[in-house]
Amino acid sequence: MADFARDLEARHALPVVEGVGAAVGLASMLARSGAQSSRLGVWARPTRSHLLG
Repeated sequence: MADFARDLEARHALPVVEGVGAAVGLASMLARSGAQSSRLGVWARPTRSHLLG
């Protein structure tokens, strides 16, 4: 896939971001920064009464 991206960049003179490499870099950055899921608002854990109705 990297060869394809390089070919596109050369042919069209535009930067091409490779999806897998970008996703791995983003996941790595989030892990290093200690990012966590939100626990507020709609992302909060449901209460027992909400689950039981």
